[in-house]
Amino acid sequence: MNFDEALNSHTEWRIMLRNAATLRKQVDLAAIERDDACVLGRWLGEEAKRLYGETEAYQDLLAKHLEFHKQAGIVGRAINGRQYEKVHEMLKLNSPYMRAADAVGLAIIRMKYVVK
Repeated sequence: MNFDEALNSHTEWRIMLRNAATLRKQVDLAAIERDDACVLGRWLGEEAKRLYGETEAYQDLLAKHLEFHKQAGIVGRAINGRQYEKVHEMLKLNSPYMRAADAVGLAIIRMKYVVK
């Protein structure tokens, strides 16, 4: 996986959560809450760890990715609890979820340029 693929793969979470709330579909909380189950998480646990594991940029991304999944789980619980109006608020700019999502994106970009 390259850094652009990592960024794109994590952007898809926003779309999935928003669609689930809009379509009023349940989400798989076990998958959402696990930071090692998504494409980026698997990459971080394997290839990225091997290549960049000793770097500060990797450690920062790892921590931000974990927080992202914590926040995504909170949104997922609201979706499954049919709290759709609350979910739409949770997905707005500057919400804890969006701050965590943006932090992951910035950490990926930082890592892309720091670990060359």
